[in-house]
Amino acid sequence: PVFDPDARELLVDGGYVDNLPSRVMRDMGAAVVVGVDVEAAQEEEEDALCGLEAAGGDGVSGWWVLWRRMCEAAGVRAGGRIPSQKDLTVALCYIAHSGQLAASKAALDVYVRPPVDGYGLLDYHRREEIEERAYQHALAALRPLADRLAGPAQAGS
Repeated sequence: PVFDPDARELLVDGGYVDNLPSRVMRDMGAAVVVGVDVEAAQEEEEDALCGLEAAGGDGVSGWWVLWRRMCEAAGVRAGGRIPSQKDLTVALCYIAHSGQLAASKAALDVYVRPPVDGYGLLDYHRREEIEERAYQHALAALRPLADRLAGPAQAGS
């Protein structure tokens, strides 16, 4: 977050608030809205909260954290892993995104989720491979929209 002193506002990356702002695009008058979702797979986000099962599954107990810290200080492995602040932030972003996803997708003409699983944030060296896979996926996903917009006489040509 960045504070804008002139406007006296706290500016936040839109991904934290609405990761797929299709309704915003409709409200702005867009006739056709295509959403592209390159969010990590659900399993990766759930992994960010590993260790919570050991704490009862619904949250991290303060007593459990204290016990873990005492065991670590004594050199004893107590099982599980305490989620880091990053883990919690990633998981909260995922929860917010997944909670809005159904409504956001309903406002789309086309929802595209390219096959990006297996690629990391820093896989710049694989850019051409990623682009080609995403391009081919997008062509297939956009074909029905292109046919619909072309009208019945030109559909499928």
